[in-house]
Amino acid sequence: MIVTDYFKNQISSAARSSILNEIRRFELFTDGRSAQVTLKRPDLIIERSRLIRSLAEEAVHAGAKLRYDTRFLDLSPNAKGLHVQVDEGGKREELHAASVVGADGAASRVARAAGWPPVENRSARSGRHKTSQKWPAGQPRASGSCPTITPYFYWMIPESPERAAVGVIGDTAAPRSFSSTAS
Repeated sequence: MIVTDYFKNQISSAARSSILNEIRRFELFTDGRSAQVTLKRPDLIIERSRLIRSLAEEAVHAGAKLRYDTRFLDLSPNAKGLHVQVDEGGKREELHAASVVGADGAASRVARAAGWPPVENRSARSGRHKTSQKWPAGQPRASGSCPTITPYFYWMIPESPERAAVGVIGDTAAPRSFSSTAS
């Protein structure tokens, strides 16, 4: 995940361990042309799983109750706030809460149950790959429109000198696989 430098001001020092790399310059390529964009403040490459674990630990320490192996079923208002129906380990349960955080993605079932309109979304595929060349620190490569692959873009962002995250985004379902020979 890539975020702006503002992220550092929003998280605790424990969550800073999720920062893998800083991006100071982007190289953009499209239709045989290229450009470089230097950032005043670096963007950050975040390891999502580390960030989630750190935030979960902080939330529990602050008094939050986290439930795992739980599937959201439905949501409705009640006199005390919200009535939430879940399936926990195969058993249907009814919960009452003053507020609910629906961290279930762009196609959120929680948002639909609350009556919110769907968010316009694009399809993306990404992965991590060893690279055949050493990447300059803090310098990702991103592509603009490349009509033979996608009407949107694809990217390669180094996490370290030897590994890069690669991905493609498009209007419809992205290819199930794509070649990732980084050179």
